[in-house]
Order: sequence, then C-alpha cells, then structure tokens
Amino acid sequence: MKCEGCGARLQWSKPGKPGYIPKEVFDRRLQERAPLLCQRCFRLRHYGEDLSVGPVKDALQRLKKSLPNYQHILFIVDITDFEATYRKELVELLHGKPVTVVVNKIDLLPRAVTIDEIKQWLKNRLGSLRFFPVSAMTGYGLRRLRESLEKLSKPSLVIGCTNVGKSSILSRLTENDFLSVSDYPGTTRGMLKLKTPGGAILVDTPGIPTRDRLTDLLDPSCAMKLKMARTLSRLTFKPGEGRIIFIGGMCRLKILKVDELRPIFQIFASPYVKLHETSENRMNERFEEWFGRFLTPPCGWTDPNQIKWKRVELQIDKDQELVVYGLGWVSVKRGPLVVELTIPEKVGYTIREGLINPERGR
Repeated sequence: MKCEGCGARLQWSKPGKPGYIPKEVFDRRLQERAPLLCQRCFRLRHYGEDLSVGPVKDALQRLKKSLPNYQHILFIVDITDFEATYRKELVELLHGKPVTVVVNKIDLLPRAVTIDEIKQWLKNRLGSLRFFPVSAMTGYGLRRLRESLEKLSKPSLVIGCTNVGKSSILSRLTENDFLSVSDYPGTTRGMLKLKTPGGAILVDTPGIPTRDRLTDLLDPSCAMKLKMARTLSRLTFKPGEGRIIFIGGMCRLKILKVDELRPIFQIFASPYVKLHETSENRMNERFEEWFGRFLTPPCGWTDPNQIKWKRVELQIDKDQELVVYGLGWVSVKRGPLVVELTIPEKVGYTIREGLINPERGR
C-alpha cells in the first residue's frame, strides 16, 4: 500500500525512511478505514512539521524511465521563478512529446499586470506549446485545465521542479484533501496515481531537484519562509554611481555607470527578502555584521567568507529584466542599467524580455 499523501510505499521497519508508519498505527487506520498517511505526511498535515528524509536525488533518472509509458506530459512551472523551473534539461528530455505547460502562481504578480499580458509573455517564451496560466492559491484557470485534461483518453504524467506548487495544483484538480502540500522541497516521494472528478488520470512524480536556485543553498526553514510568501514585495530605486543595492544578503548590485538621467528600476522578491541601498564604504564596514541578520536571506548567523562568490558586469536595458534564480528579478523602467552583480558561484541568473511593462507606473 502507498501513502495517500506523498505516494511512498508504506513500511514500518525503517523509521526515518520514506513511507514509514508505526505498525500499530497502520493497523488501526486500516481497521478504521482512515486515510493511510505515512508519519511524515501525518505530521506535515497536522503540525506543519517535515520529518525530512532527504532530497530526491534520482528523480531525473526515474523520470527518464517513466516517459516512454505516457503519451501526454503536464509540465508545471512557477512564473515567479520561470527560468529556474522551465529547465532546459527537462525541455530537451520532453522533445517530441505532447506537453501542456501549467504556469502556476500568477496571483503573486502585481495586479496591474493583465492576464492578456501574461499570456503574450508566455507565448513569446513557449512558442507553439500549449499552456495554462493558473493559481493554485485562488483556483484561477484550474477549471479550464481540468476540463482539458478530462478530454484525454490516457493518463498524463505530471512533472515539475521542487516547490512549483505541483501538489497544490493536483489537490485542487482532483479535489483530494489528503495530498501532502507544503513549502518544503521534495514533498512527493513516489509515483502517485490520482483521478479528477471527471475521470482524468494524473500520475504525479517527485519534484525534480535543482542546483542553481538561491533557495537551494538555504536551510529548509529559511527556504520555506521565502516560499510561504503569498505576494511579492516591490521597491523602486534611482541610485547614483557606486551605490550598492542589496537583495538579501546573498545578492547585491553595484551601480557602475550613470548617465545624466539616473537609471530607475524596481526589484520584485519575497517580502522575506531584505532590500537595502547603501554606500560601498558602509557595505565594507558592516557586511559581515548585517549578513543573515539585517540582510536576509540567509536566516541567522552565517559566515559570508565561507561562500564562493562570483561577480559579473551586466547591462540591462529598459525593456529587460535581470533574474536571479530562486530570489527575484530586477525590472528596468529607465535604462540602461549597468551593474556588477555579486551572487554565490552556484546560483544562476539571466537577462530576459520584461514580464513587467517598464511604462507601468504601479
């Protein structure tokens, strides 16, 4: 038998391993016909506590083995971390397969961004692929997605990176209240077969772990704080040359060149990310003191000297955005913005076509 929350095979001989449930609890729930949840999912559901059993290291390998058995793929991504979750390696793996891309968390974008603008931006990124902008939080777009899936005659394989909201979406689509949903990565531990009210069969898979999101470098409780945000914070800057802009403690911008008109840009990130402007001298004096305390993330005392940093000079034009994987993005309203970006060596970044219209006042 499998856990109804995460899909792991239930077992009572190895505490701390996937699917563990005490034998007496298993027997009692079976007799009472109560939901069969492993200990981890039970504590996650009732206490908000994750008894971590480690990352799903072989998720990509398992996915490769599963793909030939399915004729339709549901690929779930996070619009607030699009480049980090619409992974090149996954896109290449799915080449030639019928794929529907589900773009979650559109409710976190500023209200002034219209759904038509979101759709046009996604069309520019996804080309001919079919896609559905949705919100697992509000339910937006999920009825239409469910109706589309219920027209298919065969099961769909559901894939996505960790923390894109896969379990939340499936819980909504299938009206299954016992799926384990949390802000911890890797909630789904095994293949989980689900069915929508109209009969569509969805086979959930463990989230694909990443290695280049800033959240991958944080301890689970700190990463959870960032993911728990139900909105994005936004702050506008008009700095002079040489000024330092911190986006938390693990990302900063140094303004390298300023024309007669200073650049104007907005930073979009979780409310748990501290945004702060200062001078270079002040930064040099206080950085180690601020890091992990005033400048978060990280959360709590951390030695910044233990991090391998990389620095790169970039120019971002008015119609572009600088994205830092797992953290947020910088949207240039008046440019060009010429900066030195400093981030941990393993964290990815990119410059993209703007999601937020630079002419938008709010």
